[in-house]
Amino acid sequence: MEEKQERMFPLCNIEWNRDTGIVFWYTERSGGIERDWTGVPRMFETVGALALTWIVRNTKIIKLD
Repeated sequence: MEEKQERMFPLCNIEWNRDTGIVFWYTERSGGIERDWTGVPRMFETVGALALTWIVRNTKIIKLD
């Protein structure tokens, strides 16, 4: 993923354990990218068997070409 997309769609924080399953959480620094919004989770792409979840800003719709 190129740098512009990484800044627009940073990775979310994720944790798994047997008791709670998968837990996602977000901060203004999730994915190592500082920004002034927290965002909401969205499945962005699938790489093999791995589904990647990204944080998107929920104030606008962004179309990728």
